[in-house]
Amino acid sequence: MNTDLRSYSHAQIRIWVHISLKTKFCHNVFDIKKFREECQKLMLGIFKNYDIEYDRIGFDSNHFHTIVDIGLWQVSDLIKTMKGISGYKLLKQFPEIKKKYFFGSGLWSGTKYVYSVGRDIRAVERYVAKQKYFSYSKEQTQLSSF
Repeated sequence: MNTDLRSYSHAQIRIWVHISLKTKFCHNVFDIKKFREECQKLMLGIFKNYDIEYDRIGFDSNHFHTIVDIGLWQVSDLIKTMKGISGYKLLKQFPEIKKKYFFGSGLWSGTKYVYSVGRDIRAVERYVAKQKYFSYSKEQTQLSSF
């Protein structure tokens, strides 16, 4: 994880946060390997497309976890972008999951957890890595087999 300041037009910023998003109705949809892998792929695409630096991604049965540098983003805008793009594309790609678990509604609950990792970065990295389906660290070059 890079702790050097990141330069913008008129600012130098580095704000690493742990973000956790929970599925609506607490359904354990991330126990479904294809669904979880597609969510991971979408989140990595979002991070790349919006130039969001990330360190780790992990899943529990009904939670998504990541550590990202929010830079100039407002937390609410970043989460709205992550939830909006991933939820729309996942439920469009998996209509059977939408019908079975989400009754025609969205994927993500209104719940969000955001914690500035600050000096606790190693503890947060270990926590995300201990998730049931820890699958990605920026240092890895390929997906883990589950």
